[in-house]
Amino acid sequence: MAFKKPQVNRITADISTVSIYLRSTKKFGKTTLARDVIMEKYGDPERGLLVACGNEQGYAMLDNLNVVSVETWQDLVDLGNWLIKEKGKEHNIEMVVFDTVDELALIADKETLRRS
Repeated sequence: MAFKKPQVNRITADISTVSIYLRSTKKFGKTTLARDVIMEKYGDPERGLLVACGNEQGYAMLDNLNVVSVETWQDLVDLGNWLIKEKGKEHNIEMVVFDTVDELALIADKETLRRS
């Protein structure tokens, strides 16, 4: 075994460089937190995107939130392609939030069953 000298780990404290899974009870404020983080980081709601999955409607009473709804796996594929291909043309989205993972899992389950 070759010995390597210790090094001090240096990080960049930037929330846009991490993936976070936030779980809590209903009405805790997860969607509001997502909106607030986007506004604090970018100051522009169009720089973030809340992807409302399935029956999730937690965003209905929130101002300054860029939202799209997805119902199917194909919707997610199309959204992903749009986010990649149209970056800098139709949008400047920097942060994407999925609301909520339980609804996202149901969409994935349906696609898994369809493929099998």
